[in-house]
Amino acid sequence: MNILKSKRGSTLILVLGFIIILVLMVSPLVMNLNVGLLQAATDGHTEVAFVEAESAAAVYKRLFSEAVLVEEAKGSYLVESDAVALANSLNTTKLFPNLEIVPQTTNGNNFIRFASFSGLGQQKRGRVLELGFENVVTTVPGTGTAPTTDSFYNKHGVIINDPSHKDLFKEVLSPGKTSNPNFFSSSYNHDNYVKEFNDYMKQYTGDAFMPGTYSSITKSIDGDETINGNMIGYNVKLTGKKFGAITINGNLFVKNDLTIDGSNKSRLVVTGNLIVGGNIYFGKEMVDLTVGGTLASKGSINFNKKIDKIAIGKDLITSGDMSFTFSHDHLKVGGMLAALNNLTFDGQVKHAAINLGGLYAGGSMNLDKKWKVNKDDPINITHNPAPSTVQAPTTITTYKVSTNWNSRVFYGQP
Repeated sequence: MNILKSKRGSTLILVLGFIIILVLMVSPLVMNLNVGLLQAATDGHTEVAFVEAESAAAVYKRLFSEAVLVEEAKGSYLVESDAVALANSLNTTKLFPNLEIVPQTTNGNNFIRFASFSGLGQQKRGRVLELGFENVVTTVPGTGTAPTTDSFYNKHGVIINDPSHKDLFKEVLSPGKTSNPNFFSSSYNHDNYVKEFNDYMKQYTGDAFMPGTYSSITKSIDGDETINGNMIGYNVKLTGKKFGAITINGNLFVKNDLTIDGSNKSRLVVTGNLIVGGNIYFGKEMVDLTVGGTLASKGSINFNKKIDKIAIGKDLITSGDMSFTFSHDHLKVGGMLAALNNLTFDGQVKHAAINLGGLYAGGSMNLDKKWKVNKDDPINITHNPAPSTVQAPTTITTYKVSTNWNSRVFYGQP
């Protein structure tokens, strides 16, 4: 009996020893497997965060670049709020559910921070990319009041380069006004004239052509027609064999060229401003051209067809040349008649039918032989300029996408 008990005890000891040895051998393998599973899980979370952050940043960079091109094509620009709004729009799509987008500024450098996290607790992993911007400072038209005392249109009633034409003009004094000793000038500084003219012109062209898409308009008019509201087009052509009278109760804004090609009975009345970014062409004679506000052209204006009546409530100005190549019975301009370049009268306007608020030519003023100085029948100039509100330059910071990426990987929370 004693022998049997001894054998059984030895067997148990051997089994226990085998188990202990097996545990010692398997434990490192189990530990390695656990570490491997943990690494696989954390690597998976890192990969998810990486793909989401990288993808969102790449999509944003493409969208931002396209937005810049679109705005530049319209003559506009992007500001910081646009960059932030575009970034935030990625979250609204829900394409990147774990994405965090934060606009930041460090030492004057602007960037958008794309952060994505995956996992929980100690297994949480993240990927953060910072897309920087290149700040571009530009000057664009803004609003403001320009100096009025030193500008040519306040100093003088007439500016032309030929002093021999001085007697052609008569200063008509409004009630309460005294004669201006500097009424006529034939030696105004040309560089100052150009700068002051362009600054003045901006008050009309700056607001008229805000960024936007414009289509060309060809309008055939049969008889009389009234348009209530503004008409805006890239190129605008008003035509029609039975073109009678067209009245625009508003403004007429033309991004490029305006062509008026009606009949000898045509009338065009614009109650507001007529602003043209290019040239103005007249295809046929007209009875009446009336603009309640200002007629301004950044190109040239050639009144190459007879127009019985030209009546402009405020200014008649052009950044190019202005010419009157036919006789006109009536020419009245409440503000200034001004050309940045040359002013030409090839045809005759009855002097008594001319009344202007000022006459200015940056280049030459040419008169044909029909224009004879007649002291009894001068061109009346009622020079009474009102303070002008022009667009002063404004500094705008625009942004371009930088190619520099600041990528960071965070273990756990950053």
